Amino acid sequence: MKWITAIVLFLLSNSIYAQDISTLEKDLFNLPDVIFKKIETPKGYLSAYELKIKQPIDHNNPEGGHFYQKVYLSHKGYDRPTAIITNGYARGSNNITEVAELLETNQLNVEHRYFASSSPEDKDYQYLNFEQITQDLHKIRTLFDGIYTGKWISTGISKGGTTTIFYKYFFPDDVDVAIPYVAPVNHSDEDPRIYSFLDTIGTEACRKNIHNYQVRLLRGADKIKPFLRWYTKGQGLKFGYLSFDEAFEYAVLEYPFSFWQYGRDCEKIPDAQDDIEKHAQHLIDIVGLEFYSDASMSAFASHYYQSATEMGYYGFETKDFDKLLKHIPIEPHPSAAFTPNKMEVKFDGDLTNRVAEWAHNEADKIIYINGAVDTWSATAVPAAERDNALWFFMEGKHHANARIKNMNNKEKALLGETLSAWLEEEVSVMDAKDPEAEIKKLKGMMTGTFSSAEQAKMDSSYFDITLQMYPIWEDRPGHWLYVEQAVSKYQYQPYRQRIYHLHETENGFVSDVYEIKEAERFVGKWRAPEYFDGYSNSILKKREGCGVQLKKKLNGYEGSTGKTSCKSSLRGASYATSKVSISEDVLESWDQGFDADGNQVWGAIKGPYVFKKQ
Repeated sequence: MKWITAIVLFLLSNSIYAQDISTLEKDLFNLPDVIFKKIETPKGYLSAYELKIKQPIDHNNPEGGHFYQKVYLSHKGYDRPTAIITNGYARGSNNITEVAELLETNQLNVEHRYFASSSPEDKDYQYLNFEQITQDLHKIRTLFDGIYTGKWISTGISKGGTTTIFYKYFFPDDVDVAIPYVAPVNHSDEDPRIYSFLDTIGTEACRKNIHNYQVRLLRGADKIKPFLRWYTKGQGLKFGYLSFDEAFEYAVLEYPFSFWQYGRDCEKIPDAQDDIEKHAQHLIDIVGLEFYSDASMSAFASHYYQSATEMGYYGFETKDFDKLLKHIPIEPHPSAAFTPNKMEVKFDGDLTNRVAEWAHNEADKIIYINGAVDTWSATAVPAAERDNALWFFMEGKHHANARIKNMNNKEKALLGETLSAWLEEEVSVMDAKDPEAEIKKLKGMMTGTFSSAEQAKMDSSYFDITLQMYPIWEDRPGHWLYVEQAVSKYQYQPYRQRIYHLHETENGFVSDVYEIKEAERFVGKWRAPEYFDGYSNSILKKREGCGVQLKKKLNGYEGSTGKTSCKSSLRGASYATSKVSISEDVLESWDQGFDADGNQVWGAIKGPYVFKKQ
């Protein structure tokens, strides 16, 4: 009888699931100005769609032209709240945000007007302003008003968080709760609060080291720039908007802002005894010349226009470098906003200052989440003592990790209590889900020292191999592992050194494989992974087609490369394959090389190497 009941419940749940999707697609079909297509469904959701929503270029003149705005819809259920994600830039793919995970919401992930595909053919920048941007969001909210009738939450990060605040200002009744992360609300196009922050953050010794490093870069420019030129050529970077020399000097001035924005380690700033290469590499790692390349200027043109006209931004003080800067002006202070095609614009701070005052004194049911060491916290909405808004300035956290999952228990408890009251349902944040929990689990299984000694002892056709895999670059986006393989007798002479990049795709996880330029300098550095912090991704060369697609199995993960996609010339091979199985204490790896006729020319014949974690 229990089996019959279970089968009935299973069939009933599937019937409800199918009915829910069918109903949603009918609802989408009936929406005006909406084109949709089904996309891969995120884990924990019932369905997902890419929408193209027709938007007026000018909401005050709907007949004056239009564009289609990209929105990703992830459907959790009609009975769930809905989160509208106010991105500040392009939104290249669907991702489930921390807020949507935590509150188990439907999600509308909105690409920003005038970015990527959400742009008219000819951008008339006069219509890129917060009045138009928030009306885009309001139209989307109104379209879905009859589909999702529960509570609504808006949230965004950085410039997307700023958009969340302005959306709440223009349309206060559209959402029940707003949660902006690390969101600046600047007062001017050169907000002096940035200078005050950089003059006081950290220790005096650290600030002095930052300044001295900048001075050494400018004084040693003739020796450092050749190294940087080779780097930019290798990266295929072009400099037309700014000259290479201008880009270098902007990068040097930008250094302290970027250093604190992502909470860098003062101990890793090069000192006077370090060589030119280390000085140059550190600048690449913290700022990067890509930031000033033509490709970046094009990708962020709309952002810079907003910053220079209405949103506000920052500039660079030059008094300490007036005899060292050769290619950019000392006065007026150089701006960090590079307008499209260098157009002349006038900044109007009336709106942003009105919003700043409103956000501090009046904004209702809004939760501001900031990192205390993030440079952008300087222009965040300052905290106020009132019951209808909540502030977090998370100690030690920066622009990339000031997140709910990283709050301490006291902060989580307060957040949960506030959300429960405002959303009128029980919200527990103490066990806030980490959206990267699964990939971190996989990385943990792959981390450590592994040995095939036991297998080699039982079968002489296998060598005694030691495999080292340890995380590197943990303060950078993504998950990176340094890998060494060596015959155990000769551990200081590895026959293979690689870097793996773990990331999630629509079909599971992928471990991309990279060769390392001048790999010998990294031998044994799995013992000191921080050594890699002094190097950027420029040391890597991707082995195209050799990434291993990994899928979850009962006790771990397993996967392989494509059948013939990983090219190899080793010992007469035409291509190579890798099959991998990973569990808590065992890693099995079967690498084989084949010639053009499919005959194996290298690699284990009987089966995979079995590595036991030590």
